[in-house]
Amino acid sequence: MTRHIVSLSDFAHRLFTYNYRFYDRFATPIASLAVLADESEGRKPDRYGFDVLGCRHRLEFPVVKLLDYAERVEPLESDHKLFAVLDWRMRLPEGLEDQLWRDIEQIEGR
Repeated sequence: MTRHIVSLSDFAHRLFTYNYRFYDRFATPIASLAVLADESEGRKPDRYGFDVLGCRHRLEFPVVKLLDYAERVEPLESDHKLFAVLDWRMRLPEGLEDQLWRDIEQIEGR
């Protein structure tokens, strides 16, 4: 019998799965971080795992909720190091990245 011991949210389960698949593919420890952009104040899934016949498998991960920074937008917007880290970590497929840059140029043009 499987006993889920932590959050059963679909999001936490997907992060658990992605983390393990990266570990399996690259044979190196993987760090996962969740940046949540939803508007639900109380929802902050930060773990997923299960116990089976005395074996435990779990992932706990840090969570940043953009909603928590709603009143501190200006310092974030002026933090160039923050945007460099986000750009470095958030790689998109080539077609989507091209579209993103076109959208950014259009917004900045306004």
